[in-house]
Amino acid sequence: MNQQARTLVELASQSGFAELHSLVDELHRRRSEHGITLDDYGQQAQLKTLIHLVHTYGERRVEKRKPNFKLLAGLREASIHLVELRPRGLLKTVLAAPNVSWPELLVMFGALLAQGGLERRLAPIHAYLQLQRLLYFAFANGMTRAKGEGSLGRYFLTEGDLRRLWAHVPQLEAEWPGPVPLLPLDSRGCLLSPELLYDDLLQKYLELAAYWGACYDRRQYCQVAEEP
Repeated sequence: MNQQARTLVELASQSGFAELHSLVDELHRRRSEHGITLDDYGQQAQLKTLIHLVHTYGERRVEKRKPNFKLLAGLREASIHLVELRPRGLLKTVLAAPNVSWPELLVMFGALLAQGGLERRLAPIHAYLQLQRLLYFAFANGMTRAKGEGSLGRYFLTEGDLRRLWAHVPQLEAEWPGPVPLLPLDSRGCLLSPELLYDDLLQKYLELAAYWGACYDRRQYCQVAEEP
């Protein structure tokens, strides 16, 4: 591990719930303002990396306190090189096109999953999509009650919230965070980042679209080959 990486890990290890929540909120605000675009990709990639570092090395105990803005500034300064990251390949092409919202992407994913019998063949993916839908509604509901007295933030899901969501997708056997990038904290729950969930959904959508396209092309080829 080089000095740059050691500095980031050291700063992340000094962070906790408040800093993690602040980074998730900042990423959400950037995405709300700029969308998932080529122009802002580096800034968002930096924030996503910091979220994962703080979640991995920081204190996961849930507590009510204000974030340490000096510490957050240090994290940003130590990770400034990440702003130069650029998307490649198919993702670059997708990001150059108009954005679709999280619920719109859920609809597109569901429509693709129903094509050509894929829904029957890919039951785990169907369960994943159902869980993504439930998490979207959990997030939307959390936004309406986030500013209430005693709230731990709009991205926080309690253990009870998670159990209720999990009951709707019994075909998923993995434990939380399971197949979606939730941020588990202590036994009291998780942080839900709509951006991490959206990006994971987009990646899986692109993978499924490529898989379906390959199946479709093979089927067409076979039909042509079998014609007299």
